[in-house]
Amino acid sequence: IKSPQVKRLRAIEFHKIPTASQDGVYPFFEVYHCHGLDIKLLFTYQPTRWYRSKEGSACFKLATNQRKALPLHGDIKIVFKH
Repeated sequence: IKSPQVKRLRAIEFHKIPTASQDGVYPFFEVYHCHGLDIKLLFTYQPTRWYRSKEGSACFKLATNQRKALPLHGDIKIVFKH
């Protein structure tokens, strides 16, 4: 592919709060670019607040900066952490 299609990551949205622990989660994520066995960290979204499991199916966003959305192409890997 001479010029791969570039997508921009603007947000990651959860429609139900994960139950990683009994009290809730402090979510963040990392985005990696994968080229064979060469995996390079591109972006880390720092945790912003604690989300309680009692909030049920409330919707929340982990948004990157809208003006400087992360450009992505090829194979990527997104790792969610708590």
